[in-house]
Amino acid sequence: CVVAALALLFIRSHPTEADLRAGGEVGDEGDPELAPGAAPDWPTGRLVAERNFWLIATGAGLLLASDGAILISKIPYLVDIGIDLQAASFLVACQSASAIAGKLGVGFAAERFDLRRLFAIVATAHLVLLAALIAKPGFWTLLVVLSCVGVAVGGVHPIFSTLIAHTFGSRSYGAVHGRMNLVTQPMMLAAIYFIGVVYDRSGVYDVAFWAFGALVFVATLLIGSVRWPDEEIAGEAALRPAA
Repeated sequence: CVVAALALLFIRSHPTEADLRAGGEVGDEGDPELAPGAAPDWPTGRLVAERNFWLIATGAGLLLASDGAILISKIPYLVDIGIDLQAASFLVACQSASAIAGKLGVGFAAERFDLRRLFAIVATAHLVLLAALIAKPGFWTLLVVLSCVGVAVGGVHPIFSTLIAHTFGSRSYGAVHGRMNLVTQPMMLAAIYFIGVVYDRSGVYDVAFWAFGALVFVATLLIGSVRWPDEEIAGEAALRPAA
């Protein structure tokens, strides 16, 4: 009830005209279509034909899939390498606390720095986490790694959301995000199934961690290939012959 009340009070279904104007999506006359470079509407047919849609959905989906599978398997993994259940719970709590700080910090940075580079930083932190899990270090090393890496790993969702808004416009954010979930959610479920199968057949998680590392590297390349609408317009203008 408390969450529902807070949602009704503070969450808006659509951005206000002031928000759209600040983002350059509303012209002086108040019509979103009149703003230079205004974000277009994205019906499903047009959206699925858009290159950036698949780059962002697949790139973010791969990182989210790895993140979710590791999160679900972390306690069993820590117990398997000899850390008792109470200490394992403490390690996960430390990473969760640092991830909260990471969400705030990365969300702040996402409005000021290139999102593709921020995604690469977050992906690198994720690779560091995977390397640590493969190495199976002791408690204190894991405490330092999880506490530090959690700051960056917690920024996956803020970057994903900002990528969508920046690429497709805040007016279309909800519709585009919902359609992207049709791509990202099956990937997340497949990753959870995969890590479970790997452990059942081998008794260890190493193969899954190596596979996730390769997928995160691919995700970084995909997001690095995203082009903003203004970059595409500038590129088309450069290709036009001079009058």
